[in-house]
Amino acid sequence: MRARVLLAGLVAGSAWACAIPLYKHGIDDCPVTTMAAGDRVTVQFLGVGGFLISHGSDVVLTAPLYSNPSLVEYLLDHEIRTDGALVDRLLPPAAKSAKAIIVGHSHYDHLLDAPYVAINKTSGAKIYGSETTKNLLDSIAAKLAAAGSGVVSMDKDAHVPGVQKGEWVPIPGTHVWLMAVQSEHSDQVVAKVPLGPTIPLHLGRGKVTEPAKKVPRTPSQWAEGTVFSYVIDFRDASDTQTLFRVYYQDSGTNEPVGFLPEHVKNDGKAVDLAILCVGGAFDRLDTHPAGILLDTRPRFALLAHWEDFFVPQPSYCVNDRSTDEDDRGIPGIPGASAKFLGRWRKSDTERFVDLVDQAILRNHLPTRAWLPCPTWSRFELPLSGDAQQPTAGLARGCPR
Repeated sequence: MRARVLLAGLVAGSAWACAIPLYKHGIDDCPVTTMAAGDRVTVQFLGVGGFLISHGSDVVLTAPLYSNPSLVEYLLDHEIRTDGALVDRLLPPAAKSAKAIIVGHSHYDHLLDAPYVAINKTSGAKIYGSETTKNLLDSIAAKLAAAGSGVVSMDKDAHVPGVQKGEWVPIPGTHVWLMAVQSEHSDQVVAKVPLGPTIPLHLGRGKVTEPAKKVPRTPSQWAEGTVFSYVIDFRDASDTQTLFRVYYQDSGTNEPVGFLPEHVKNDGKAVDLAILCVGGAFDRLDTHPAGILLDTRPRFALLAHWEDFFVPQPSYCVNDRSTDEDDRGIPGIPGASAKFLGRWRKSDTERFVDLVDQAILRNHLPTRAWLPCPTWSRFELPLSGDAQQPTAGLARGCPR
């Protein structure tokens, strides 16, 4: 595995240095939405695949990550650990009320910080993931249990086309219900040699089928495991009516893998919010992101996992606003594919946003989409499409 990581470094490092256009999102352009009145769901982007989603007292998290190792540490498969002080400083206080941490796959950039958050920053949130997720964290199972937490394997209830019908799983202490849908992980990097071969690299494959004796210490030890997308339903007090439906993915997929199960699509409730993954070699996927947008037809879409997670996430909210704009911008992740003369093309982030806009326009979708900023972007979204619509604007400070 380490040899594969080093190979990726040689390919990606040289490509990114020479032929990958980079993207930077100015903090003054970070989108937010607000509502003057009406019942709402609030969604705050935490970075990478992390979101805090709440309706009333019901709060869930998706895979928060703050302890970003550097690209060199990743490529050398260096030891990595959760930076507890950084998590303490940046994780929103509302996370204390979370009852679930939802993990789509078990790579370090989705699972590394989850145990610390569950034990120290929530009131007993359980971690929902795969059997690999559970086995990777088995050595701290007693510590998680003592904090009221634990790991819930979704494999037995997941929707697997042609094998088993997905079942709804209630999150205790909430009116939130969860369905896992077997999905997949895209290649991370593709090198396209001029007049030569295309070399795709997919790192971190594999499952952990037996309880691990200790928590992984290097990036390569965080095995991918079974990959899930999720349908997250916020229901009424009787748990009989879905008020707001979220589709969540933390890796792009080939159509129709990871798409909505038919029995969910036909239950009379549409998707209100789709959270889509930007990162990875999406050019190698069949129709991403148009395919999942057509499948879910959401009222709103947020595009995640776009920023450079090989640099530590600073506290954007407390940066000195008098500093130069270039110093306060949020860098996008380096592109997944290298092409000759790549510096004269758009960055991957810009191209993905263009693909989303094109899919919405060409297919007349009812979707409003945003590229959110870590910490700064918080969205108030109405429960119903008939309700007052949110007012879009730009963040002018840290959300409270």
